[in-house]
Amino acid sequence: MKAHKAFTLIELIAVLLIIGILAASFSALKRPEDVWPNILSSFNDFIVFACQEAIVNRKIHRVVFTSSERAGAIISLFREEVDPESKNKKIYEEIKSVYLDLPLKFPKTVRFNNIYIDGKVPDEELGRGVPLYITEDGLAQDLLIHLIRKRGELEDRATLKLKPFIGKFEFFEGFQKP
Repeated sequence: MKAHKAFTLIELIAVLLIIGILAASFSALKRPEDVWPNILSSFNDFIVFACQEAIVNRKIHRVVFTSSERAGAIISLFREEVDPESKNKKIYEEIKSVYLDLPLKFPKTVRFNNIYIDGKVPDEELGRGVPLYITEDGLAQDLLIHLIRKRGELEDRATLKLKPFIGKFEFFEGFQKP
C-alpha cells in the first residue's frame, strides 16, 4: 500500500493558532483607541458648566479655544467683570472650579483644526485664542469645531457641533461644513 502524505492534527492546530494570533495583533493595530466619546463628554461637561455659571452669575462668559502643536487643545473659561479702575471698561477673569478641571486640557495629540462661530472663521488665530460668548441667559453662539487627533503618521478627524439652545455638542466623524 502507498503511504498518504498529509498534515497531522498537531500541525493543523499549530497553523491555525499562528493565524489567529496574527489576525488578533493586526486587528488591534488597525483599530484606533476610541477617545472621541471621552472628548465629547468633556466638551459637554464644560459647556454645561459654562452656561450654568453664566446663568447663576448673570454675567457674560467667554470661552477661549487655543491650540498649538506643543500644548494641544485647551479651553479656558472667563467671567466678564467691570474694571475697577475704569467703570466703562470690561475685563475677563479666569474661572477656576472644584467641580471641573479648568482650563480643560486635552492630550497633545488632539488639537483644533478650525473653529467656526456663527458659520464664519473668527479673525483671531487659534494660537492666540478664539473666543465664544455665552449670555447671561446661558445661550451661546453657533459653534462648529474641527478636531484632529494624530496617531503617528495617521490623523483622525472629527467635528463637534454645539446645539446652542440645548447646550450640548453633537459628534460627527470627519469634517462637516459650517
